[in-house]
Amino acid sequence: MATIHHRGMKRSFIDEEVNLLSSKKIKRLGDNHKQNLKPSTCDWSLQHKNKFKIIKEEKYEFEEEYHCQVYLKLYSTTCKCTLDVIVKSTNDIIDDDDSILLAKTRIAKVIKPGVIRVRLVSSLFIADVDVYEDSSLIKLETIKKKHSYNNFDKQFALQLKNNRIGPGVIGKLFIESLDPSNGSYINESPIFELNLSLASEYEILSTSSDQVDIK
Repeated sequence: MATIHHRGMKRSFIDEEVNLLSSKKIKRLGDNHKQNLKPSTCDWSLQHKNKFKIIKEEKYEFEEEYHCQVYLKLYSTTCKCTLDVIVKSTNDIIDDDDSILLAKTRIAKVIKPGVIRVRLVSSLFIADVDVYEDSSLIKLETIKKKHSYNNFDKQFALQLKNNRIGPGVIGKLFIESLDPSNGSYINESPIFELNLSLASEYEILSTSSDQVDIK
């Protein structure tokens, strides 16, 4: 009886030891599992850097600011001229003695990726029929994503309706963004709306000197 009782006690002790070891092993596995699930400080730092990089790239990509300048160039002995619309990230005036500055922005504006319409409105000009088949005074430009700068220059080849122009306002220029939801520019406020004006009167004279007379 004593031997049987002793064996039973021994067996009970062994069972308890096995159960205790199993319990510790399960607890250790559980702790390791939690440790694996918990992100390390390095992981959080990497995630933060990646998130900051994405935000910075999106801001750089979608919030680039631009200025707009408009220049007029008259050609001697003819009523033909060109109007250049320059959109760029800086507001430095171009160095060209033959070009007359009609307007420039004071505050830069954000231009988001998409289709941009450059529209000239004036009763003093018509499209040069020798250059354009279409008489509308409209140009289109596409602002692309992931470009450092989307500077562009649109030139209108024009003809004066008479040989005299200025002083004062000679037209308006609109730069508008296409609304992709309805394919219209009407519901979208203009990015730029500039009054085009001349400080002096310019008269085209057909003389042998081939010059533009300024009055």
